[in-house]
Amino acid sequence: MGKVTGRLGLTLGAAAGYVLGARAGRERYEQMAGAFRALTEKPQVKRFVEQAPSTVTSTVEQVADKAADKVRQAGDKVAGGGRDGKP
Repeated sequence: MGKVTGRLGLTLGAAAGYVLGARAGRERYEQMAGAFRALTEKPQVKRFVEQAPSTVTSTVEQVADKAADKVRQAGDKVAGGGRDGKP
């Protein structure tokens, strides 16, 4: 009977640990979720989130324009054969 009692005790201990851990985990999750919700309600954060897409779009357009200019310049050099225009 010693083995059965030991296993039963171990099983009950594991079950109690699981339940308490799950509850603590859930409470911590709720704390983090509440903090995130509070952060996203701040006016500064809302403004940043609203402006981010247009800022990213304009930056991407600027980089693309510069890259296209560099490609054109390189193509002109190759097509022109150098500075004096001779191949």
